[in-house]
Amino acid sequence: MGLRLISPRSENGYQEVTYAKGAYVLEMLRSIMYNAQNQDKDFIAMMHDFVESNREKPASTESFKAIAEKHITKSMDLTGDGKTRLVFQ
Repeated sequence: MGLRLISPRSENGYQEVTYAKGAYVLEMLRSIMYNAQNQDKDFIAMMHDFVESNREKPASTESFKAIAEKHITKSMDLTGDGKTRLVFQ
């Protein structure tokens, strides 16, 4: 993202966009994974798995995508190939 975020309009640039986007992605996943029967249980299980799998090492975007794909739901699997199509750029 580099240079395009260096702007007088955005003092915090990269940090401002990145952290807001992360929260948005989590809320989007939570909403997609929600269902009336289990409510947020699937999302919470995914987040617990993410924390546990990264307990002794730094978390990364790729490690998050791997966990999200491990916990993919039918409503997330639009193409039927087990990929989330999450784009983190």
